[in-house]
Amino acid sequence: MFISGDLNVNYLADRRRQNPGLPTDRLGDLVNFDMPLTGSFNPTSLLDYGMSVKRNGGLVKTDASIVKGFNSDHWAIQFTYRAIDLFETGPLFNAPAGDLHDRRRTLDRTVRAVQDAESGDLVRMATSRLDDPDLLGALTSAYAEGAAVQVVVGAGTPTAAEQQLESALGIDQTQPSWLRRCVGSCLGGAGRQEANVVLVSRAGGTTELTMISSAPFEAGSTSRSTDVFRSSSAAVYATYGEVFSRMSLDATDTAKVRTVAMGSGYTAQLYPVPALPFRDPVLKALKPVGCTNARGLRTDDGRTNIRVAVQAWSGERGQRVATRLAALKRQGCDVVVVAGPHVRQGIRSVLADGGVGVRTSAVGQNLLVVDGRYAGKARAHLAFTAGPGWTDLGVGSDGVTLVASYANAVSAYLDGWSRAWQRGA
Repeated sequence: MFISGDLNVNYLADRRRQNPGLPTDRLGDLVNFDMPLTGSFNPTSLLDYGMSVKRNGGLVKTDASIVKGFNSDHWAIQFTYRAIDLFETGPLFNAPAGDLHDRRRTLDRTVRAVQDAESGDLVRMATSRLDDPDLLGALTSAYAEGAAVQVVVGAGTPTAAEQQLESALGIDQTQPSWLRRCVGSCLGGAGRQEANVVLVSRAGGTTELTMISSAPFEAGSTSRSTDVFRSSSAAVYATYGEVFSRMSLDATDTAKVRTVAMGSGYTAQLYPVPALPFRDPVLKALKPVGCTNARGLRTDDGRTNIRVAVQAWSGERGQRVATRLAALKRQGCDVVVVAGPHVRQGIRSVLADGGVGVRTSAVGQNLLVVDGRYAGKARAHLAFTAGPGWTDLGVGSDGVTLVASYANAVSAYLDGWSRAWQRGA
């Protein structure tokens, strides 16, 4: 969306003063002011405005310039924009140290996906917790407009948003729309519901859209580093849809296959799994790592890069994972960790004793990135994202770790990890 006009307020002065009721004060949280910082009426006066919506506006300014020669009392401004695909395949990250738009980026994109659903479409959501009012509003609006809305939430005290949504949708699963609250976990494990995913059959021009979130759909997640992976792959949509269907039964999942290939570039690691080291998806992911003679995306020194950002990491399981990472560090891998608020001191000690670099930061992810030698291949790159916490409870929890193995996604995760590392201490 683009907005323009002569607002008869000098922006060059208003951006400094930010007087109440004038454009910078009233519109600054909603729009980008895309004008060049030079006068159009005279060298110090800029009255014409060009603005693009900050939250999911779909436009990025590439140029703005003053154009002379028109029969007017002041010069014109010419804007050039490029359209962006809001649901382009790959990860999207928020910026917890930024403004409201930056902090809510992942949540807002999920909201937009639901808002774009129309009558006859299907919206499905599984989450451990819902309390974001904007997402609540999008879900109830989609239902009111004729979309089928189906929701599975984890156990625990219902939030006000969950109660409102249940009142709107009802709990009768024979109807097109409903809300199901699981008793304990949704798949019969000893843990809890930790999957956070939205599936939309059609969002504008995008079909079979899967939005895989690293964090629950709650307003508090905006203060932590989070990501949402967007996919319009039919195979990914079908796999997550099958997992959603199993969750909606709130019964023990008896499926023996826990690793599912989802077409080129994607694999799903399904939870819960038995609490045995050889069944642990994280330990299994780390087993094929080789440390030297690597030719990955960013392995200039020949060492395999292992990047970790984890919000919850503890217990005997956590100790085993930390021990494996420390061993890989000693074998020559470049291993670095961003530790979130629920990474216990015992884990930190194992990592530090092994020479693993650790910084503390507010992360809302359980992310593992391997770039380099893997399963005998020197040019491998994989990102493991969105699974349950690295805890004893995590192996028995509901969840799906998405494994993306194509270069663009892994590069994006490496960049996102680097930003979290820079914010850490």
